[in-house]
Amino acid sequence: VKSDGGYTYATTDIAALWHRVHVLKADWLVYVVDVGQSLHFKTLFAAARQHGICPDSVRLDHIGFGLVTTEEGTRIKTRSGTSVKLVELLDEACKRADPFVAERTDFPSEEAKRSNRDCVAYGCVRYADLSGPASSNYAFDIDKMLRLNGNTAVHYLYMMARLRSINLKAGLSREDIIAAATAQPPLLEHELERLLAWTILRFPEVIEDHAANKLEALPICLYLAELATAFKHFYRTCYIVTTDPDTQEVLSVNMHRAVLCQATADVVRQSLTLLGINVQEYRL
Repeated sequence: VKSDGGYTYATTDIAALWHRVHVLKADWLVYVVDVGQSLHFKTLFAAARQHGICPDSVRLDHIGFGLVTTEEGTRIKTRSGTSVKLVELLDEACKRADPFVAERTDFPSEEAKRSNRDCVAYGCVRYADLSGPASSNYAFDIDKMLRLNGNTAVHYLYMMARLRSINLKAGLSREDIIAAATAQPPLLEHELERLLAWTILRFPEVIEDHAANKLEALPICLYLAELATAFKHFYRTCYIVTTDPDTQEVLSVNMHRAVLCQATADVVRQSLTLLGINVQEYRL
């Protein structure tokens, strides 16, 4: 207790920890606070254990996060020298994403355009924040975040749109493909089909053994990059829909490969959803 009757951070944090363990009956506490507070939380956890405030059966974790910086690596500040608020970064992302979205597709209404733009802008910022080690700083470079190629949210949103277009071209719904896979499991004759299938099957392992245990989104981002690479090689080599070169009429659909495409789309969607990125509104 301070001389003026106030309490230090350590005192209030110990009291809050006791309340969460003994009143709220928590069995796992996760503190998401900037990495600069690492020593404070190490001391807090050690004190709570030593004095019997927190039993060993309760798990304690501190997830330290880094700073958002300028492209030059300095802390982002306003002209007055104060820290920039998150809402200001998001507003800037929307402003920069507006022409990017507008030049790629037509929209039925301004509302649809705004929805698509917000999906891209917010997804870009979220992905940039989560695609590196949590404790590392990262530069707010919206132009880099909006790249179609590379490890960006736009790349995976575009991948989802491409996968949807395959189904539309083939005239197949997700239910049609699931029914076909149930009736006859896909035959994986090409090596790139097998590589893609193997990568898809690793998804539960990535979530359970890596992301959940480490309390990091980074393993999901690394997995998405691996899956996108496997799909790119598969898509370039293995034809899914064969069309007439003159009329563009669909002549045949390889259902085994359509199943792989649908499984890829489901895993990408689930991965982006876990990262908090909306995939519903994005369109080519």
